[in-house]
Amino acid sequence: DVREQDTHQRMQAEIDSLNERVINIDAAMQRIDKGTYGYCQRCNKEIPAARLELIPEAAYCVQCESDLKK
Repeated sequence: DVREQDTHQRMQAEIDSLNERVINIDAAMQRIDKGTYGYCQRCNKEIPAARLELIPEAAYCVQCESDLKK
């Protein structure tokens, strides 16, 4: 029972994470349509290409993302 619950909780966490990523990807696609993709939604500075290569749906530059998580 405990192992099944643990497995279920891990699977649900993965599903939640994937659902959040889909939402973020949809938002990024909307930013593409608006012409704001690649710019931080907080400070409006350009998000470095290397960051967008790693996280294409990134809405914030590294500094603003860090500030938001505090």
